[in-house]
Amino acid sequence: MDDYPDQDEVRAILGEYEERLERALRAAWDDWLSVPQRSRFRARTRANLVFDFICLRINEEFDGVAGVRIINSSATMKLLFRDRLLIRFKKANRYGLGANIQTQMVLSFINPQLRFPGFDDVIRVEVCYHLDDLATRVIALAVTARERFRLLWSYELAEAAPNFALLPTAQDIPQDAEVRMRSVEETEEDTSK
Repeated sequence: MDDYPDQDEVRAILGEYEERLERALRAAWDDWLSVPQRSRFRARTRANLVFDFICLRINEEFDGVAGVRIINSSATMKLLFRDRLLIRFKKANRYGLGANIQTQMVLSFINPQLRFPGFDDVIRVEVCYHLDDLATRVIALAVTARERFRLLWSYELAEAAPNFALLPTAQDIPQDAEVRMRSVEETEEDTSK
């Protein structure tokens, strides 16, 4: 049980950086809201774009900040605080855990009993953004500790302010736009690709 992240220690380490984290995550979501025709994208595209915006904003906020190391790689980004706390950024699933594709690297990050390659003796937590049911606004930003698929604890960075992204209305759709129902066969073709 000693290997589980201690919430008090995490709060003590992150405390002075939480405002920067929140500012970067809110700015990243605002970047997403500025994407033209974003309602046409699939959820996976949204998640990828938001993650890329998070990476850009985190790099802006934390570049040169004492006690923080930005770890960029081709597929991901993490922050190391005071050589003790390693965080990654995820969209929360319905259980409040970071949504993942189960790779070996992911499994080693989310299991506090395992060592994470290159980072012995560091605490690992996720900073998750929680979306409303329509995925139009961020309803919470949370620091989350987990053991594989079980939530150990979570706390909000701050109250998530309303950040509505309006879906297109009838007047936003061009008059000459062609709208038609798709057949079951067309839908099945799209999902089999």
